[in-house]
Amino acid sequence: MAKIEDIDSWFAEFKEEMFNLFNNFSEELTKRLQQTYADVMKLNEKLDRFSEETNRQHEEMRQEILSLPNSPKGISIDE
Repeated sequence: MAKIEDIDSWFAEFKEEMFNLFNNFSEELTKRLQQTYADVMKLNEKLDRFSEETNRQHEEMRQEILSLPNSPKGISIDE
């Protein structure tokens, strides 16, 4: 039969191991969340640049169409 001291010792070791596992898990999770945040910020910047470039190209095309000799001046092409 196990002695109380053995059980206490086992429980203390188990508790320490679980604490270490939790710390390792939480540190790894924090690193991954930080990397995900950095990646999302980079993606957001790329999407902003893409949106700006698309808007610029749209405006250039609009101006080209409006400058054509037979362009319908009274019709809005912004839709």
